[in-house]
Amino acid sequence: MEVDSNDSSTARLHRLRRLFSSNNERLEAVIAKGASAGFLINLAGTLLTLLTHIVLARLLGPENYGIYVYAFTWVAVLVLLSKVGFDTTFVRYLAQYKSSGEWALFRGILSFGGKYVLAVSIGVLCFASLAVFFLQDRMSPELYWTFLIAWIILPFSSLSALRVAALRALRSVVLAQLPGMILRPVLLISGAFLLYFFISEPISGSTMMTIDLGAHIATFILGGYWLRSRLPEESKGIESQTLPSEWIRCGLSLLLLSGMLRIMNRVDTIMIGMFLDTTQAGFYVVASRGARLAVFGTGAVNMIMAPIISSLYTEEKKEELQRMLTMAARFICAATIPIVIVLVVGGKYFLSMFGDAFVVAYPVFVLLLVGNSISAFCGSVGYVLSMTGYQHKALKFAASSAVLNIVLNLLFIPIWGIEGAGVATAISVAYWNIASLLYVRRELGLRTSII
Repeated sequence: MEVDSNDSSTARLHRLRRLFSSNNERLEAVIAKGASAGFLINLAGTLLTLLTHIVLARLLGPENYGIYVYAFTWVAVLVLLSKVGFDTTFVRYLAQYKSSGEWALFRGILSFGGKYVLAVSIGVLCFASLAVFFLQDRMSPELYWTFLIAWIILPFSSLSALRVAALRALRSVVLAQLPGMILRPVLLISGAFLLYFFISEPISGSTMMTIDLGAHIATFILGGYWLRSRLPEESKGIESQTLPSEWIRCGLSLLLLSGMLRIMNRVDTIMIGMFLDTTQAGFYVVASRGARLAVFGTGAVNMIMAPIISSLYTEEKKEELQRMLTMAARFICAATIPIVIVLVVGGKYFLSMFGDAFVVAYPVFVLLLVGNSISAFCGSVGYVLSMTGYQHKALKFAASSAVLNIVLNLLFIPIWGIEGAGVATAISVAYWNIASLLYVRRELGLRTSII
């Protein structure tokens, strides 16, 4: 008996409609809607970010652009210290407290975390300013002023990271990402174009960093308003309860973990600036940002998966957790494979959009794509470790990967230049993800990859 293909198609369409229905609160629907929304916002944000760097590379020129991205690379490293791991701590505990109805603790960690991170970020800002002041003789005046302006971004960026984490824990994926991924690039492009219209000459790195500071302040204000509007009613108007020692311990463990991962993501750019020059660092940053397109499907899924992993593991629903991880892995692979193929084939044209000089970064662009593809195919393995209390194991893998990355960069950059940095980073990223995947499979009995 033949099955009517039209009936089959109609049934599939009906299932999709039910899955994405606003009234469907099943976890499969939450993940599907959250991942889809995250995918679209990540896609739009990634394209906007690339457009931003294309515009900035052309309006600033290779030298000034290199100064700007080099200084901002240091900002990203110091923001990591300023957050003291509380962004991931927020995702884990807010999801847990919401699931268990512990609203006093929910309120407490929001209040304590904000004050704690603000105090730390101001301390980091002061220390970084003093360090640059004492080292100003070893850098150009333009780089010196760019650094000083960049440090003011630290508290705004650190507190914004907490806001993103809180909204993720509340499963408000779109509102979590909109300020940083959409509004900030729009403000950067608008500010750069407006300034260039008036001065008609390349924009300096310090001036561009000032525009970026304004963009960070604007996104901080808007994001804070959205978070207040999404807080559950049960958490309002009650006396907060705090567990500072537990939260700080968890945060410090996650800080070390994030630090090791950030080393893998940033140390290559910093070491290129040290061994070569900031112009080469600018070429590498463009290749690195382009290669991140391979993992934006992973990022979209993880935005919604992190709080779900925490909730299901707390409730000891292992089979349901495995089903969600498998669903997430399939989504990630479906998003990653076509993107990587397009980027490898059209990579030189893609890099030329930043300027003809940037095509030299194509070999390192492909190397970084390979490393990021391996990361994508390993699925949400990092969040499985972080959200289930195994962050100490994740830290060991990340630390060994970071050490490996530094050693390989020291060996390869003097020999192969930016291509050497690409080889070092691809190897270390692959090691971290594969080691974590094998551990999760062996010790937790969970599979985060479709393989």
